Amino acid sequence: MRRMPVVAIAVAAALGVPPLAIAADDVLATVGTRTIKRAEVEEKVKPKLLEIENERYEALKEGLDEIVADELVKQEAQARGVTPEALEKAEVDDKVPAPTDPDVQKVYDDNKAQLGGQTLEQLKPRIIAYLKAQKEEERKQAFINELKKKHKTTVALRPPIVPVETAGRPSRGGGPTAPVTIIEFSDYQCPFCRRAEDSVEQVIKTYGDKVRLVYRDFPLPMHPHARPASEAAACANEQGKFWEYH
Repeated sequence: MRRMPVVAIAVAAALGVPPLAIAADDVLATVGTRTIKRAEVEEKVKPKLLEIENERYEALKEGLDEIVADELVKQEAQARGVTPEALEKAEVDDKVPAPTDPDVQKVYDDNKAQLGGQTLEQLKPRIIAYLKAQKEEERKQAFINELKKKHKTTVALRPPIVPVETAGRPSRGGGPTAPVTIIEFSDYQCPFCRRAEDSVEQVIKTYGDKVRLVYRDFPLPMHPHARPASEAAACANEQGKFWEYH
């Protein structure tokens, strides 16, 4: 099957040429008397489109963060009358202490099983470089956060929002008027869901009517008891006893 139209769109995007706008009711294909519209195709591949949109956001955010950081350093360096390189050396490099022997030993001990019998002395220079790079990155991020407060910085980029319906599922807490709604997709046999339950309960206890919790069953195929449990929960819900059963 020929893929040239996709390539053409990619090239156009790379060159800054916007692709032709396609409305939701535009016909993308016909099969006999059957017409296939864009909205139908988008609905079918919605998960893939959401994944692509998230990847796009992450790429934009990464690029934006780099540009913002560079500009903050540039403006601060100009204000101090130094070069950006000198500023980073003074505020990042010079403020990161050298890794201590206990720090190096801890990294070695924590990863000893994966080091293939290499000794501490063999790996010490690499461990020191790793720890120093890690601390430098932490200090640089802290410095950038300091500069954001000094040089007023606003970011309009927002992550994609995926609307999730409550679909009439059982809820408790503040009700539909609560300022925050938590929709929990959970599995009665999932150990991680069980581990999160205490945190969810703490949120409800702390914020009371400010939070509405909606529970939606999401039984995973590898948990044989999850679906029967969710079916029983639905039966309990019909009798007004969902949360007691839950």
